[in-house]
Amino acid sequence: MGKWIRRIKKYYEYMVTKLHVLREQKHFREDGTDLKYMYKPAAGAKNLAVVFSACTRPGLAARYNYVRTLDGICCNRLYILDDFGPDGRGSYYLGRLPEFREQEAVLKLVQKVIDETNPEKVLFCGSCKGGYGALNIGSRFRDAIMIIGEPTYRIATEFGPEEGLMRYWMGKITEENIAYMDNYLSSQLRTNPYITGQKVYLFYSVKDEYFERHTKPLLKNLEESGYRMEKEEAEFTAHSELSLYFPDFLRSNVMKACQR
Repeated sequence: MGKWIRRIKKYYEYMVTKLHVLREQKHFREDGTDLKYMYKPAAGAKNLAVVFSACTRPGLAARYNYVRTLDGICCNRLYILDDFGPDGRGSYYLGRLPEFREQEAVLKLVQKVIDETNPEKVLFCGSCKGGYGALNIGSRFRDAIMIIGEPTYRIATEFGPEEGLMRYWMGKITEENIAYMDNYLSSQLRTNPYITGQKVYLFYSVKDEYFERHTKPLLKNLEESGYRMEKEEAEFTAHSELSLYFPDFLRSNVMKACQR
């Protein structure tokens, strides 16, 4: 499929999603956190996909991703928006140290939907920031399946001390806090008690700027920690092109997981 066709599909997805938001967006409030989400049930579905939003470019508020991508699959879907942070682009589903109240709100919303629907399988999906959220949140649930595209792995390194998001996370920017944020996901993945029952489907490029900074150390962590994985390597040359290629990988693997 050509790149321009992929771009047209991406723009169409954006327009369709805006209509869904107007009709279906809800709020989950927990300990002062107002979490926006959409829940899309499917008749006869036995599984649940939890989908996290990717990072937008500066000046553009966070938005839901992959709504149309998963249409037609017999799977209940929970889309969770991360529009926190100083510019509305998100806090990586974390919030402020040390409470991480946004993370706690997400965990409680996911658990609430699991309790209500009793799914056979729970899939955690996302790319970039959404991939970070899918790994961080998903790894806290027994038997989770995580379908992710090029997650940002070392988030403090990615943004740097001059970014407003750093102060939003930390309050006071110190070397200790920077190291803590950079290693937060790494530590969670290594100390996760549910590793043996979980599986990761990982999509990434070996030629873009994310590979050395994020994907390579993430792969090392996952492999050394003993996660079961299926990987697909692409060759696009910029992380910004991930959203053109990940939807096919996501749809294919959600369908495969739901059919088993």
